Amino acid sequence: MCLSCALPAKGLCQGCLSSLRPASTRFVAGVVASSAFTHEGTAARLVHNLKYRRSLAAGHVLARCMAPHVHHDAAFLVPLPRAVLRRVSYGVDPAVVLARELASLTGLPVVRALEAPLWWRRRAGRPRQDRHGVGFRLRNDPGTHLVLIDDVLTSGETAASAVDAIGRSDISILTATSAGTM
Repeated sequence: MCLSCALPAKGLCQGCLSSLRPASTRFVAGVVASSAFTHEGTAARLVHNLKYRRSLAAGHVLARCMAPHVHHDAAFLVPLPRAVLRRVSYGVDPAVVLARELASLTGLPVVRALEAPLWWRRRAGRPRQDRHGVGFRLRNDPGTHLVLIDDVLTSGETAASAVDAIGRSDISILTATSAGTM
């Protein structure tokens, strides 16, 4: 079954595959943020299936599409962890799934350098002025030439919070999808 529309297919059907639109590069907290696709249609359904339905197959498809965007001098993949209560509630941390899949495709190690707070208010669908940073804490020194991994980039607040927590400039951001504009 197609991972997006559920028609008979392996992975994605041709119609869903052809509807994917590449995303533009953005800058968040002074670092380059790349995304495989715009957060719409098929790409949004894949992210939602990973995030809310624990579809590891959707994570695999997204990671395969993200892999070509990993910067050539990258040394470590750092997933942006989901709030602890959401991770428990949904049974999956999308960024960790994507980072592990990317690690298997690129050979880069995954470093769990950030610790997420217990909870933060959902920001999806909220106006920009109601979105605030996340308050990640640094668990350990993640090394240099980091690629921060997440499922979706919207306002950039989550990624900016991670950049602030790490406190380095040799970082890039890679997400499966990008929604909105900066």
